Amino acid sequence: MALRIIKRFFFSCVTIFFVIAFNFFLFRVMPGNVETIIAKANTSETVKARLMAEAGLDQPITTQFGIYLEKLLTGDFGESFYTYDGSSNVLAIIAGRLPNTVILLLCAEVVAILLGLLIGVICAQKRGSKLDTGLLSGSLVLYSMPTFWFAMLLIFFFCVIFRIFPTGGITTPGTNYQGWMHVQDYLHHMILPMLCMGLLMIGVYGARSSLFVGLTATVISMVLGTLIGITAGYIGGWVDNLLMRITDFFLVLPWLPFCMVLAAIMGNSIWNIILVIGLTGWSSTARIIRAQTLSVKEQQYVERTRSIGAGKWYIMMKHILPNVFPLVFSEAILIVSSSILTETSLAFLGLGDPTNPSWGTMLNDAYSTGAMTVGAWWYFITPGLCVILVALGFTLMGYAFDEILNPKLKER
Repeated sequence: MALRIIKRFFFSCVTIFFVIAFNFFLFRVMPGNVETIIAKANTSETVKARLMAEAGLDQPITTQFGIYLEKLLTGDFGESFYTYDGSSNVLAIIAGRLPNTVILLLCAEVVAILLGLLIGVICAQKRGSKLDTGLLSGSLVLYSMPTFWFAMLLIFFFCVIFRIFPTGGITTPGTNYQGWMHVQDYLHHMILPMLCMGLLMIGVYGARSSLFVGLTATVISMVLGTLIGITAGYIGGWVDNLLMRITDFFLVLPWLPFCMVLAAIMGNSIWNIILVIGLTGWSSTARIIRAQTLSVKEQQYVERTRSIGAGKWYIMMKHILPNVFPLVFSEAILIVSSSILTETSLAFLGLGDPTNPSWGTMLNDAYSTGAMTVGAWWYFITPGLCVILVALGFTLMGYAFDEILNPKLKER
């Protein structure tokens, strides 16, 4: 038991180290020059050189990485490049914003857990009823919504149209409330983002790019995830350990920020977006397929095939893959909706291909031109509804195929 704990701890430390190293070198190859961030437009070359030396950016890349690790372990996060005045400590800036972030996340988590438990219990008690169907349908609709789109929609209606909540901030500017009035003002600013995060934890023309990206990226993800999962599950040993540590590495990376960085490095091309989504979205599939492979490889017909001298590759392709393929198929349909939502998010942030209009680029254009503020709500709502309908459709298809192809669910 102790040896197993030590082994797990060691692999966890290795994974964390590679995540830190990957993040460090990934940001070093991103477009842009840190000098333009550190130095103001009217800063002299002497001051620029001094600031670069203070930050250690005039050293070789390996030396910079060593300094980075040393400061990270000692809790020294340096000074903020955006407000480089000698007093803007990054750790102090994070600490100043942490309380509100923690309150927001905790309250949103409580809302999500309470709603999820309530809806889950009701659906279980009323299984097959109209209430069960309605609640599950509503949950799937919320699951299929682009989070940023739904959040901006809530802001538009509750803040701009009905003026129930403020559009931003933590407290009302220019006030100095005390006691209960301060708490009331704070909740007035926080309740809308809490509800939005808790609930969520034009069209035809843009569908061409969105669907093409979603389907193609899904194929790449499923091929990678299936091959890695079957190989790790069947061969085992050091191969399994190596492939699963790589999988853990991709699992712990925040998917959307990672995709944003890669998209910024690779450029705004539709094929680059496909590669970014496809090459980063396989890790969960690999875990699921590996677990199924571990079960299938213990079957008697696999043991008999192995005993007559069949090779590993033959067994994996002829016996393991056909038995895990139903799971691969249902998982692929579910991944399509996630790929479309990711493409929409990247395009909305300006990282999509401007020559291939998609639902995300349409939302970006609507936001950039101020469609919500001038009352042109249809320009903003139409692409979002298209994303919801397509993502919801693929999600329902995935659940349906899972029930058809999974014997246990079929029996129920």
